[in-house]
Amino acid sequence: MKAMFCSNCGNKLEDNANFCPQCGAKVASNALSTPSDSSSTLAEPSDTVGTFTDPRDGRVYKTVKIGNQVWMAENLAYDAPGSVCYENDPANFEKYGLLYKWETAMKVCPPGWHLPSRAEWDVLITYAGGRGSAGIKLKATSGWNSNGNGTDDFAFSALPGGIGDSHGGFYNVGTTGYWWSATADDAADYAYYRIMNYISEIVYRFYFGKSYSLLSVRCIKDDGNITNKTEDDPNDLSWLDEPVPPKTEEPVNIFYSKDYQLRHLVEEDKRHIDIKKVIGWILLGVVCVLIGWYWVYVKWILLGVVVIFLLLAFIS
Repeated sequence: MKAMFCSNCGNKLEDNANFCPQCGAKVASNALSTPSDSSSTLAEPSDTVGTFTDPRDGRVYKTVKIGNQVWMAENLAYDAPGSVCYENDPANFEKYGLLYKWETAMKVCPPGWHLPSRAEWDVLITYAGGRGSAGIKLKATSGWNSNGNGTDDFAFSALPGGIGDSHGGFYNVGTTGYWWSATADDAADYAYYRIMNYISEIVYRFYFGKSYSLLSVRCIKDDGNITNKTEDDPNDLSWLDEPVPPKTEEPVNIFYSKDYQLRHLVEEDKRHIDIKKVIGWILLGVVCVLIGWYWVYVKWILLGVVVIFLLLAFIS
């Protein structure tokens, strides 16, 4: 019997295999008896891509099966409390969907779908080649600044929808995409997210505060026939070894940076009274009063009183 190869990825198949273990595609009756030419373009298998209509608003989303997971191939765009459109621009809504606070993201996916956990993101990224190269394979073939597009090998079509904050700021559209995960640390009030950047092939994993960050959402299907819900390992600290995202040419989101926090503290310090200056003004006022008392010049006494009143007004 001749060896059979997947018509989607060219992987060698076991006898009587129903699905390709490499790409998850269903083995068709026209599976190849010779490996496919890697330089040729292969059509998307009919069982890996599809559509889903959100019953809440009738919006149609592209979907894709990657390995044993079924993902939405677009960012969620369901209008819910706690969601915003990037810069309130309708064009951004159509292209990137909406940005959500974490509490909203946890319950905004339509029936039969849910916000993926950190572990479910790990499954996707491992399947796509690992965190060091999955970014370029998951990014869309267009839409990223400075030709920072991907190959979109799995029709995931990740786009750089940017990020928002609770103060109305928006940052990094066109250069960076941020997606929530369902994994959080309630004690520290933060949740994990994934990030892809236009000048990197890496998929990064970090965390933001739940209450002030607004990120994109990709829903994953909770089909009973497909094992999607993977429990997180609380002892997994491998994310601490992940590299820091590269600096971009675009303005960064200083709301979340340590530099901003430092500048913010400095500005706060400037609003407080300098104790040394206060003591100096008090001593000056006392000296003026003493001089006026010694020389019995009313003008010096009045000057001292005026200085003290000005000081009190400054303090209050």
